[in-house]
Amino acid sequence: MHKAPAGLTSSVKVDDKTFILQTEFLTAPKSKKDVEDKLSSGGKIVTSVAVDGQIVHKVEKVLHGFVESSELFSSIETTIKKQHISVARLIASRPREFINSVSEIKISPADRLGVIPGVADVIEIDKEFSQIRLQQHKLQRPVIENMEKIRNLLVAISQNTRLGR
Repeated sequence: MHKAPAGLTSSVKVDDKTFILQTEFLTAPKSKKDVEDKLSSGGKIVTSVAVDGQIVHKVEKVLHGFVESSELFSSIETTIKKQHISVARLIASRPREFINSVSEIKISPADRLGVIPGVADVIEIDKEFSQIRLQQHKLQRPVIENMEKIRNLLVAISQNTRLGR
């Protein structure tokens, strides 16, 4: 097993914003066939910039050749440092470009439920059980046919328990 070049993490503070930079060397898995064919997809150096916990910028540099020699290893470490410093300088000189690129993405509770393995459809129903919003484009036929029964069940549950209140 080969040693991987060390990554770097630092922060740049500009205009009351703290930018977190992380630069690392990511290797592509090397299969036996790759070695036999002498393919050279060694990996890449990735610098990620985060503001308020959100990645706002990424720089990737693809490298060719596996990290097998100490010369190549040293060269990759030098490239990691250069790329990291270059991005830090860019942030210090033009912080507004990075701050303006941050856009908030809102994730609804229905979207969160929809990504759980085994959840086929998500149906949102308002408090009065009068409006039904479908999360998926197509509902299964049994759900559509039994929508009134589903509504009645939800009303009965909410009236007899503290659910929904």
